[in-house]
Amino acid sequence: MEREGYVGMYFSSLVRGETDKQPLFTPLVINTLPTISYLLRPILPFTRFPKATLALLRSPTTIQHVLQLARSELAGIQAPDFEWISKQVTKDTTRGLFGVWSGGKLDGWVGEDGPLVQHSLGGLEGGRVRVVDKVPHAFCLCESTSTQ
Repeated sequence: MEREGYVGMYFSSLVRGETDKQPLFTPLVINTLPTISYLLRPILPFTRFPKATLALLRSPTTIQHVLQLARSELAGIQAPDFEWISKQVTKDTTRGLFGVWSGGKLDGWVGEDGPLVQHSLGGLEGGRVRVVDKVPHAFCLCESTSTQ
């Protein structure tokens, strides 16, 4: 199965509040993965992770908290409210809601609702939607793209 298809299916089940059915969010993984993280420490110096990511990966407590936070946040995700999004569009393009998307095939996390959200914001010509090419979805986690 193609990665983007899997990610879309994965998050569509999360939108329905089915976090317990997702392997990453089972109590077994949330409680075991932080302990297993000690095994990764010898290879971390050979990775290209930024310093902040390396610090996170060296802390089992932080890993557990991140997984618990992600589980609780994803349990609360609902389908987009396109009517509400459309109401955030005002003539004053310095205020209100804006959206930034990764261009090309670098953003497999947004799912099939991305274009509908862009349309609700007035599309590319409306001034509230920006598509940035050659920047991955997790741009803030990479030193090379976090300042763009």
